[in-house]
Amino acid sequence: MDVTIFDPDYKSTHFCLSQAQAKKRAELVSDIEYTFSLALKKGDNYFGQAEINFYVEQLPETNEELFLNCNALAVSELTINEDQKEKQKYFCEQKIRLEVQDLKLGWNVVSLKYFTPYQQNRTGLHKFIDSADGEQYLYS
Repeated sequence: MDVTIFDPDYKSTHFCLSQAQAKKRAELVSDIEYTFSLALKKGDNYFGQAEINFYVEQLPETNEELFLNCNALAVSELTINEDQKEKQKYFCEQKIRLEVQDLKLGWNVVSLKYFTPYQQNRTGLHKFIDSADGEQYLYS
């Protein structure tokens, strides 16, 4: 059964990654590859599917040390190394938590489907409607 997890702390602004968090993540992982598919619909929201492959150089010491930023309102079909994650703790505060027990040394993969509004804060994916011709234009 697929479970959709909504971020209870979702805000339209992006989560800010601190320099210390970025440095720690760089020590733990390398060779990050992203594959995205987007369904850009009329309206206020769009859908996406992502697969993130990365190489774990060393396992984190705590469950709070490693995460992926994810500015989505909701995710579904969240898997970490083919293990489906359905609990709220894996997606909140615009982060996908990567817990120590879910990771392995070497290659790891996170996949998910997501739903999120177009941004209106000048970052991310935007939707503009041209008042002259009524057409929608998408920019990132």
